[in-house]
Amino acid sequence: MRQHNLCTLFVAAFLEIPPPQFKLVLDSVIWAFKHTMRNISEIGLDILYTMLKNIAQYEQAAQNFYSLFYTDIVQHVFSVVADSVHTGGTNHWLLIDLGLLTDTT
Repeated sequence: MRQHNLCTLFVAAFLEIPPPQFKLVLDSVIWAFKHTMRNISEIGLDILYTMLKNIAQYEQAAQNFYSLFYTDIVQHVFSVVADSVHTGGTNHWLLIDLGLLTDTT
């Protein structure tokens, strides 16, 4: 089993983590997708995509999640998209960008 499958299996547990501790989890995912090694960056993208997709299934949790972390995620996603060092994962970036822009409206 790949590591990012944990996001799928334990989404309810992730939702129970207090925001300051969940921020540490999110910071780890952000570190991964900002990494310059393509394989680490792609794993981070997979985890972020899975996390966002799973959190969206819980409407109240999604609202709380986005109110706390939306701006931070968008800022980091766009900083990587605009960085010429990160050229891989284009499909993932598009899915994440579209998800961030449509799920919260």
